[in-house]
Amino acid sequence: MPQSRVLELMEHEFIGWLTTVAPSDQPQNSAIWFIREDDDLVVYSSPTASRMANLAINPRAAFNPRGDFRGDTMVTLEGPPQWT
Repeated sequence: MPQSRVLELMEHEFIGWLTTVAPSDQPQNSAIWFIREDDDLVVYSSPTASRMANLAINPRAAFNPRGDFRGDTMVTLEGPPQWT
């Protein structure tokens, strides 16, 4: 997918799925609100959510913004988050 399409998708979507890794090594998906601010992806989460505990133990994560129903606009971001 062209970078311009990825940026457009990230600008207009606001719900995605954050996948974290539980202490048992089981991947856990969570629907999550997000916004794009310049080059940053800002996700909103309760600090007591299990996904936050998962990230504190294991920073490996993946994020997928909601795409279209046919799967033509799929984006996956992977890697440890950068906390600010």
